[in-house]
Amino acid sequence: MTLPKFLLAWADFNWFWVFAKLRPARNENWSALRTLGLTALAWLIGATVGLVLSFLFFRQPTGWLPWLLGLASACFTVCWFGVTALCWNQRVAQLRAAQNYRVELPKARYPFFRWCLGFVYFALLGLFTPFALMVTVENVRAEFAWKRERARLVAAGEKLTFSDLLGPPIPSAQNAGAAAVFAPFFDYQNHAPILVKGDVDEIISSSGLVWSQSNQLARLERIFHTPANYLPEKSKASRTNGTTPKIEIADWSAAYRKLIEKPLKDDVTWASEIKLPAPGDPARDVLAALSLGDKELAEVCAAATLPRAQFPNHYDEAFAALLRHLSTMKGVQNTLQLRCAAHLAVGETEAAFADATNALNVANLLREEPILISQLVHYAQISIALNTFWQGLPEHRWSDSQLAQFQRSLAQLECSSSIVVAMEGERAFAITGLDLMVRDPQAYDNFMGPPPLIMRVLRVIPRSILRQNEVYMIRTQSAALVHLREVIAKAPQTGLSAAAASREAQLESYIKGPYSPYTAMFNTLAPAVGKAINMTSRTETAVRLASVACALERYRLAHGNFPEKLEQLSPESVGDVLNDPMVNQPFRYQRTDDGWYQLYSVGLNGKDDGGKPSNKENKEDDDWPWPVPARPEKFRLF
Repeated sequence: MTLPKFLLAWADFNWFWVFAKLRPARNENWSALRTLGLTALAWLIGATVGLVLSFLFFRQPTGWLPWLLGLASACFTVCWFGVTALCWNQRVAQLRAAQNYRVELPKARYPFFRWCLGFVYFALLGLFTPFALMVTVENVRAEFAWKRERARLVAAGEKLTFSDLLGPPIPSAQNAGAAAVFAPFFDYQNHAPILVKGDVDEIISSSGLVWSQSNQLARLERIFHTPANYLPEKSKASRTNGTTPKIEIADWSAAYRKLIEKPLKDDVTWASEIKLPAPGDPARDVLAALSLGDKELAEVCAAATLPRAQFPNHYDEAFAALLRHLSTMKGVQNTLQLRCAAHLAVGETEAAFADATNALNVANLLREEPILISQLVHYAQISIALNTFWQGLPEHRWSDSQLAQFQRSLAQLECSSSIVVAMEGERAFAITGLDLMVRDPQAYDNFMGPPPLIMRVLRVIPRSILRQNEVYMIRTQSAALVHLREVIAKAPQTGLSAAAASREAQLESYIKGPYSPYTAMFNTLAPAVGKAINMTSRTETAVRLASVACALERYRLAHGNFPEKLEQLSPESVGDVLNDPMVNQPFRYQRTDDGWYQLYSVGLNGKDDGGKPSNKENKEDDDWPWPVPARPEKFRLF
């Protein structure tokens, strides 16, 4: 039985009375208009079924389900009835040429095999071919949608690639990211995964990742690591739920000695390199332990004084790019913080001042990195640097000139502008990564070894699904970026908290909606914009509070006491940081009977709650008070 015979037998059979009305008589040609009409009818039926299903499963109409079912029905009709029409018209010509032409199929000798062959024909023409046509249509539609969206963004002046975001190359003499001390973090290559035979003939796939300076990289990660896991239990609790940012040097001394005596498996090499003096002076213990990385720390601090900072990340690898330097950058901050506290404990104020100044400089090294996680680490570094500077305030260890230098360093810290760059970078990452998936679905195997289940699925799904997800993701991220820029532009007049409610509502409107295969990847890959912006607001507020705290201490040095009102601070000592960025009004302040003061921001809700922070974990709606040693509270601004 040939395919034409099968299709004609199927067309002649009265499957249901509607089809008998739609097909022509045996001696009439099957017109193209009839096929188009059947296609339109099939599209309408499929779209109607999709609309009903969307109400049943999603309780609201969805555009994608009627579209896909309608398209599937139309592709089936075009393939099936299009070929049937050709066979039908050939038979009509043969009937007209020979009146005795046999129409019916001859009786089969083996009916079972005829049924099997019919099933093959049905699968070929009714399933595989329509599916291929449907995928082709969707691919063309998705490519057109992506090109149109990209052209729209380019016309609007948006920067969609990392080369545009990073700008012209920076001379090495001006670029902190080009310093030799950072080179091991980026000197790696990704090759195809290597298959290794195990002990029992099991095939093991190992990563093709090769670090050219692995020994130096391991050393950098080791020397800028502090033994927080070896701290006494009470000190561990104080670091997470503590009531004061004060560094307890005795606890850190005990941690280093415990590290040397009973190192964990991964810390044996580190413990063997640390040489401590005879017990008796905890601060000297800490300084001796930290001296292991003095050379590298000096190189990092020297690089931090350069005017620009762009690290040579492998941006072309998109989501698979390794950002191993981030944890070490945070470790550098922890090292400077601990060293500053130890220098203060032994009375070496100048050395402590150098550590605190370096901490503020190092905190700004990630300011230009267009990656959201990098900016979150950037904010964490700023918080640690503020803690480092704070260590000298309880005992009034900083001089007027040192406090003035701190204010100049604080003024250089970037927050609001860096979050915009980070969101632009996240969009560029999405474009680079999804383009890579579209061009070569197996490309990520070279970066990450054996793909997890989600990557295996991405390798086989139609390209159109990836493209449509890319279009949706870029469109929503671009809309969020426009709103973010508006919020930051208006912040100097309205304050950040005034825009918080509208910002959250706007962001939710971008990311909420019925499920769709065209948007499924957005929830997985989209950055946590709202939380990142909240952290930006809090970090910027903390930096301004620190600058005001410097001005208050300078006033105390000059007059013997803190001022009654902030207005008494001289403009030269306070600059333009008196206003709370959350409401664009002066920070709340009053002098207290314990010889200190109460200084706070109203926080995200924009309401004055009397300087009382929330006692609930992770709640940021209440006030953000600047910590003072006389009034410990269960809240940490940094």
